[in-house]
Amino acid sequence: MTCIKNLNGNRTMPCGASTVNFLNSPKGAKVINAQHISSYTTSSNYATITRTAGAPAAAILETANNSLIVNVALKGGEMYQQLWDVSIEFSLFQGTILSDPLGAADGSGANAQCVFAVDHGNGLYRVYGLGAPLDCLSIEGASNGNGYLRTTFGVEDWQTGTTIYTLDKASYDALSNPVPGGG
Repeated sequence: MTCIKNLNGNRTMPCGASTVNFLNSPKGAKVINAQHISSYTTSSNYATITRTAGAPAAAILETANNSLIVNVALKGGEMYQQLWDVSIEFSLFQGTILSDPLGAADGSGANAQCVFAVDHGNGLYRVYGLGAPLDCLSIEGASNGNGYLRTTFGVEDWQTGTTIYTLDKASYDALSNPVPGGG
């Protein structure tokens, strides 16, 4: 059982909408196949990502009208340290087939392990799954639905958790460019 220790200060909730939102509504998001990351470093919770030579530009996800939702919780605490339990849900609007939800040219599709970089607005960029990639947990569609597929990437049950780091704007923007080389 996880315990909360050293709780101090006023913990009452104010009326109305929250004035502080850890996640904000996503303004943009990019998906990197974990195999395209050769290394990363962190300093003061900021990450620097080095992608492999020849890595393609990160796939861009639509984020308007809650088409992308980031869920964050904690996992662990009994047998191992607490880590982030992240899931990212998004709708696919381009008629993508079930076996290949991200249109991966390498065919990895639903079996891809991915890292998600999200623009949360107000200059806040986070990267989820760096070093402990997120897996495709589900792809859902219905014959009476809108024709779009709802896909969820997250932490597998057996996984102890994942990571959340911050990116600077230049690092986030750079993910839109392919990496030269790899011929």
